[in-house]
Amino acid sequence: MATGDLYPTISRLVRFSVPAMLAGMTVPLMGLVDVAVLGRLGDAAVIAAVGVASTIFTTIAWSFSFLRFTTTGLVSQASGRNDEAGIVVEGLRPLLAALVGGVALILLQGPLVTLGLALIAPEPEVAVQVRTYFGIRIIGAPLTLSLYAMQAWLMGTGRPRTLLATQALMTAFNAALSAYLVLIRDLGIGGAAWATVTAEAAAVVVILVLALRHVPAARWRAGLAHVLDGAAWRRLLAANTDLVVRTVLLSLSLALLNERSARLGTEVLAANQLLLQSYLLLATLIDGVSLGVEVYAGRAVGARDAAALKHVVSRGAVMALGWGVVV
Repeated sequence: MATGDLYPTISRLVRFSVPAMLAGMTVPLMGLVDVAVLGRLGDAAVIAAVGVASTIFTTIAWSFSFLRFTTTGLVSQASGRNDEAGIVVEGLRPLLAALVGGVALILLQGPLVTLGLALIAPEPEVAVQVRTYFGIRIIGAPLTLSLYAMQAWLMGTGRPRTLLATQALMTAFNAALSAYLVLIRDLGIGGAAWATVTAEAAAVVVILVLALRHVPAARWRAGLAHVLDGAAWRRLLAANTDLVVRTVLLSLSLALLNERSARLGTEVLAANQLLLQSYLLLATLIDGVSLGVEVYAGRAVGARDAAALKHVVSRGAVMALGWGVVV
């Protein structure tokens, strides 16, 4: 590992983090696109339904957010050790967890949406459309969770610009397809849901192609033999416990906003979706700072270089402070 990869300057951290920031913005942008397109229908209940369904889906999906954060760290550590086999295995293991978790969510979709509706309690006309949107989005759960793992792998291998390109492609494709299905084909809220699922499928295919170009298929096949290692899974799950608790609590706080909004009526619930999407846009923009620091911190940990770790943390703190002032 080159010295610059362990002791980055603040400017290098910024250049690395900016693409990650922009890539993170594409996720709430997809939500804003759905709201913008469906808003053309002139029905507040539709926007409210997308908000409620997205909140239920996001709360569930974010329970697997460790696939993003932990994967980036573990892949970065393998990179710091110059462990090419480890880079592959640390990408395959969360991908398997994503596929298994996604299938489990599909099987449990009935109880999950019923519980979500019971907690948020929107008006009946909204609840019907929530079930429609959620029923389609949950089909893409394996894709959503796989993207968490695959995008984290790209970040961990030091490819934030590739991540940005794939995210931008997904967002643009979703916007075009959503406009076509909702406004031209008149498929309503279901059209917006199918556009999102299709865009995620396209992004998965693109990242798979890029991963195979970067790492030969033979190395991926060799890595499969180590994916089910029990000790490694225990380490992975132990590292994720705090992240899962933190993320579930954060998701529930956002769900509480929807629950309070629903008590005030459909129009208030719809209006708060705009506020919530704007908040998520800013939050993911800030997340790029932490992702950039995580990659370089992981490399320092993998290389067992304590001085490099202190260097990254101190430079990252300065960058975070500066970015906070700008925001």
